[in-house]
Amino acid sequence: MFVIIGVISDTHNLVRPEVFKVFNGVDLSVHAGDIGERDVLLELEILAPVKTVLGNNDWGLPAKYKEQLSFKLSEKNILIQHICKDIPEES
Repeated sequence: MFVIIGVISDTHNLVRPEVFKVFNGVDLSVHAGDIGERDVLLELEILAPVKTVLGNNDWGLPAKYKEQLSFKLSEKNILIQHICKDIPEES
């Protein structure tokens, strides 16, 4: 299975128009933190489902968002984290 993933971070309340062109046709969007307002995620969700984590500048977003997120996609383990600290070593 071939999956196209669009990865973005540090939007800080702004989804630039170029993102819609670049992310056109993605199967999944990943926002790796410093989102800003929830509206940024709503804009990205127009294009594809969004997985996201909080960054060091994200305050006031719903508690459902965490600093680290792991999930399986096409039999691959995916780990998203904004700041690369405390990332578990591969075993």
